[in-house]
Amino acid sequence: MGLNGIDISSWQEDLVVSARGTCNFTIVKATGGAGYSNECFRRHADETLAAGKLLGCYRYARDRGYEGSAEAEADHFIDAFRPYVGKAIPFLDWEADALDLGTSWAKRWLERVKAKTGVTPGILKDFCWWVPDDPYDLGEELRRELPAGHPLECRNLVALARSERRDDVLFHDGRDYVLAHLTRSAHNALPFPLFEVVNGDISQLLRNNYFEEE
Repeated sequence: MGLNGIDISSWQEDLVVSARGTCNFTIVKATGGAGYSNECFRRHADETLAAGKLLGCYRYARDRGYEGSAEAEADHFIDAFRPYVGKAIPFLDWEADALDLGTSWAKRWLERVKAKTGVTPGILKDFCWWVPDDPYDLGEELRRELPAGHPLECRNLVALARSERRDDVLFHDGRDYVLAHLTRSAHNALPFPLFEVVNGDISQLLRNNYFEEE
């Protein structure tokens, strides 16, 4: 059975966590970059624990105007997170400008937080996947978009999963897994729609791989 939850920041300062009856967990923004602190963090975190819900605390990497080294940003986060060690899981929100720094920067942040708190942090990314209500509709959309001579032409692909924030769809035709990026246009020229045949760990791909917007 899955868990339902939300992530919140100062943009949701009026939110009452206990009123979110369907949520099993809340992930609250604690800090951003090396200098920003969320003024609602402690209140939302304490409300989450008081309501008997699971708590996560995150730091938004490279918050604009507060950029710092991985170590400086980790130390700023640790100062805010320390009262919740043993009560919550720390997270690195890894998206937007931070992606340009490469994974070595994220690794340094994660290792420093673990070394100083004894807790293994998780990573938040800016998209997730869901099972489509009607997988055949997405298959029809893909076929509508395929120009003549496209390698996926004449393949009976059925959608298995779709990215929430992008038009990336994972298809299967009984033989191959295919990750395609829908264009929402019936006037494509090769090589669009972009696609790749997926081999290996599908779950790892859904966590880490998606096409950039054109």
